[in-house]
Amino acid sequence: MRNVFPYKFKMNSSRFFDEEVLACPHCGWQPDNGISRKLLRFLDKLQKQIDEPLSIACCARCEEYNDLVHGYEDSYHIKGKAVDINVPDDMYIDEFADICEECGAEGIVLKYDENIVHVDMRGQKKRYEE
Repeated sequence: MRNVFPYKFKMNSSRFFDEEVLACPHCGWQPDNGISRKLLRFLDKLQKQIDEPLSIACCARCEEYNDLVHGYEDSYHIKGKAVDINVPDDMYIDEFADICEECGAEGIVLKYDENIVHVDMRGQKKRYEE
């Protein structure tokens, strides 16, 4: 049966974030199955909690871009199951990470040097600091 959607992303859509924002910043690539529905639900729930528009640093990554940024070989970004979010200007990184956890984040990495919170859908709760 032929796929009736012109873009794979249309099957897994977000209320607040479009395909361009979530695609690989290097080339626009997305995983064959699109962005994880669980991750998209998390992003929508998180955006409802935050008063200002969230700024996505990176969601999907092609393998080439993942290598360029020194990402893990089997990164959740390559699978469409991770997002790096810039911490809102009026929040501390720990406060923002707590809100992410409340909204359903499974894996959380606090990147203090970049003021970014990495969130992934790994199937279990983990929280790290870099």
